[in-house]
Amino acid sequence: MLRISELRLPLDHPPEALAAAIAKRLEIPAAAKPGASLIAKRKIFSGR
Repeated sequence: MLRISELRLPLDHPPEALAAAIAKRLEIPAAAKPGASLIAKRKIFSGR
């Protein structure tokens, strides 16, 4: 299992964009079709 953080994608990205971003970060061909499961963590922003 690998944890990849700080992937920046627009909110309305197509589903295949996540796999392309993962392949780019891991420096493997996009044709390798990396499998991924997404776990989102909540970020709390303070308005102070």
